Amino acid sequence: MTFGMYALLFLTPLYLQSLGGTSAFMVGLELLPMSLTFVAVSHYSGALAKRFGPRVLMTVGMAAMGSGLLLLALVSTVPNCR
Repeated sequence: MTFGMYALLFLTPLYLQSLGGTSAFMVGLELLPMSLTFVAVSHYSGALAKRFGPRVLMTVGMAAMGSGLLLLALVSTVPNCR
């Protein structure tokens, strides 16, 4: 899952800039919600690990990452004709 997330963070900006015709600034703004989610989740992860245990958090996190990567795999790579 970690390799998938690293690939996502590396390839998504390249895809959006080259095939999507998006500027680097707009790609940064489009990826901002993902970064903010990482910050928000990491802030509460200690308390959640104490409450539910690390095994539950790892299971939910891996399932969420796997589901997200699966959904991204369904995205069409055909550029929009404008």
